[in-house]
Amino acid sequence: MMGKDQITVVILGSGTCVPTGKRGPSSTALIAPDGIVLVDAGSGALEKLARCGFSWEKVRAIFLTHFHVDHTSDLSLFLFAANYAPGKRRREPLELIGPEGLGDFVRRLVSLYRWVEPREYDLLLREGARPEGKVGEFLSFRTCPALHGDGRALSVRFDSPWGSVTISGDTGENDELVALAEGSDLLVIEASFPDDSTAGDGHLSPAAAGRIARKAGVKKVVLTHLYPETASRDPKSACAAQVEVPVIVAHDLLRLTLSATSNI
Repeated sequence: MMGKDQITVVILGSGTCVPTGKRGPSSTALIAPDGIVLVDAGSGALEKLARCGFSWEKVRAIFLTHFHVDHTSDLSLFLFAANYAPGKRRREPLELIGPEGLGDFVRRLVSLYRWVEPREYDLLLREGARPEGKVGEFLSFRTCPALHGDGRALSVRFDSPWGSVTISGDTGENDELVALAEGSDLLVIEASFPDDSTAGDGHLSPAAAGRIARKAGVKKVVLTHLYPETASRDPKSACAAQVEVPVIVAHDLLRLTLSATSNI
């Protein structure tokens, strides 16, 4: 059921491209009173959404931070279900939001899987270097470029009547992310590699995530996109050494709530 007068944030996937039995690839759901926004859709995201008691049919928008497989693989499954789920074929519009190249990405997906081309609903694309706008009645969003991959990557902030959530996506340290996240009630931020790793180009470590959180003055930090070697090395302490606010190490199905009466 949709919560009334609140936004529920569910970490559907807190891991990376590395398969493990504990963490699935990246996905976060924002559950608003009038529908669901998925931020990224790594494999298993839809199954975990259902496991939390939320229907894929209530998804009104999917935001892709970038086009890597561990952030997009369940998109094709979603579009397939929208066309062919028995008795549940989609007729309501679906918004797909992401960086420059989103339209070409979708066209290539359709050329590979012809079954995902929308049949009875409109697919509304919003793409750009800094897309912004509203999703439904309660969520407005704005973005900034993220330092990752080929440069077609975004971080996103959602503001609602009950508070704000910034989601970093995959990125290196970035002053624009600090500005975007300023004062956020919740910062969901990647912490891919340990602080002594040399493999982290285009990614953050737990300490780097903490520095961004401190500079942005956020109220709570959730560390996600954790490679196994990072998850096993106390990322919470490494982040908390940099910032004096609560730090949570995400796990799949972690649920947090923004409401008039809660403080996440």
